[in-house]
Amino acid sequence: MRRAIFLLALSSVISSACGLKVPADSSSRLSSGEGAAVEAAEAGAEGASVSAEAGGAQAGGAAAAAGGPAAKAAAGKAGEGPAGVSGAKLFPNDTEGVTDTQVTICSHIPMTGAAPIPRHPGRFGKFYFDYVNKELKGIHGRNVKFVTLDDKYYPAGALQAVNDCKRNGTFLYAGAAGTDQIVAVGKWAAANKVPYLAGPASVKDIGNIPQVKMVGPDYESQHVLLADYLIKNAQQLTGKAKPVFGMLRVNSPFFTAGHDVFVEELRKRGFSLAVDKQVEKDENQFTDVMLEMEQKGVDIINNFTTPNIWIKLLKQNNNPNYKPLFTAVSPAAGYNIIAAALADSNAKAILFHHFNPPYDHTDRNLPWAGDITEFRRIFDKYSPEKCEANDPLCPDDFDYSAYLAAKGLERILRQAGRDLTRTKVWTLLDTYKENPAQVGPACALDFTRDKGRGAHAVNVYRLDGAKWKLLAACIDRV
Repeated sequence: MRRAIFLLALSSVISSACGLKVPADSSSRLSSGEGAAVEAAEAGAEGASVSAEAGGAQAGGAAAAAGGPAAKAAAGKAGEGPAGVSGAKLFPNDTEGVTDTQVTICSHIPMTGAAPIPRHPGRFGKFYFDYVNKELKGIHGRNVKFVTLDDKYYPAGALQAVNDCKRNGTFLYAGAAGTDQIVAVGKWAAANKVPYLAGPASVKDIGNIPQVKMVGPDYESQHVLLADYLIKNAQQLTGKAKPVFGMLRVNSPFFTAGHDVFVEELRKRGFSLAVDKQVEKDENQFTDVMLEMEQKGVDIINNFTTPNIWIKLLKQNNNPNYKPLFTAVSPAAGYNIIAAALADSNAKAILFHHFNPPYDHTDRNLPWAGDITEFRRIFDKYSPEKCEANDPLCPDDFDYSAYLAAKGLERILRQAGRDLTRTKVWTLLDTYKENPAQVGPACALDFTRDKGRGAHAVNVYRLDGAKWKLLAACIDRV
C-alpha cells in the first residue's frame, strides 16, 4: 500500500503552502526555454508548455521574480497587511467558478516528485466534500467540486496545474505544500487576480500580495519560537544547558529567510550553528552529513527539509550511539511514518505544527477522539481508496489533516452565504477569527491580527516511543 511521506498539512482553513525569498538574478539561472515556459504559465497563457521537472527551485525563483506589472503593483512592503484594494480591482471576475448549483475549488499538491504524497487525488479533501454534497445537501444549495492536481513538487508543475484549473473555471485556489511552488503560484495569483490560500510560508518572500492569504504560520516567526523553546528547555531536552546546534535546509532561495532568522535568534541567545548544510530536495547521500554532525558534537539538528530527507538521514546514521535531537517546523505532514522511522532508530524529536496532531484512532482519551470517529466514518464511506483492516498507516495523519482543512473551508463558505463572490470571502477573512472550541485539534485562525496572515500559533510535540505527545498547545509568543 502506498504511503504518504511529505512536507505539508493543510491548515485549519485549507492546507498549506510556503514561500521564500527570490534573488534578483534567479531568472538568469534558467535556460531560456525554462524561463519562457514559467513566464507563460505565470501569465495564464493558454497552451503554455511547462516542464514540471525542468524548473526546480530556480524556476520558482523566476516565477516569483517575473510576476509582471500586475504582481508588482499588487505586492506592497513585506510584513505589512494587504493593501486596501477595491473588490473590483482585486478580483475583476468575482464569480468565476460559481454557478447556481456548484462552486469549484482547485488545489495543487505533490503526488509525485522529490516529496510526494502518492495517493488518489480524492483523498486530499474531495472525500469530505462528497460527504457534504450527499449528506448535507451541499453549501447553500451548491455542491462543492474539489479538484486536486499533481504539481510534481516543482514550480513549473504547480503553475501548469493552476493554469489547467483556471481554464476550467475555478472560484478559489489553494497550495498544499512546497515552498518553491507556493511562491510561484502566489505571484501568478497576483498577475491573474484570483484568490489563493497559502499555508506556512516566509513573510519576507510571499510579501504583501492582496490576492494571497496565508493560513499557516510563517517560517520566520516559527523559527523565533523554535530557537527560544529549544534553548529554554535545553537541559530537559538534551541533558545539557549549552547544547551544540546544527541545521540542514533545502538548497533553494526559498529556504533562506527561515534559516537566517533561526541563526539570528541563536546568536541573540549566545549560540551559533556548528554545522550549517544545504542539500538538494532529491538528495540521497547523507552519510557524510551525519558524520560531520557527530564529529562536531551536534546535540540538536534543525531539519528544515522534508520528511523524505529526514528518513534518509536516520537510515544513514552509521553510529547507533549518536542520537541527536531532531527538530522541525510546520508543515511536517507524514507524522505517522516519521514517528515509525524515528522509533526504529531510537531517535529523539521535537516538532512544531500548526495543524492536527498525529492521527491515532486507538487513543480514546484524546479530547478529539469523537472527531476522529466521525472522520473515520466519512473517510471509510467516501474515500476512493479503501484501507485494509488494521492497517496502522491508512488512513493516516495526512488524511485527517485534509479532513480538518476541508471542514475549515466549509465553515468559511457557509459564513459567506448564498450570494457567493470572491470579494465577499476575502472581506470575511479580513476580520475572521476562529473560536478555538470550534476547530478541534488545530490552532485557531485569527486574521484580525494581520489581514494577510491568519495563522500565528504552533503545537509542540515530542516523540514518545512511536507516538507523538503534545507538550504545549498553540504557542505564539516568546
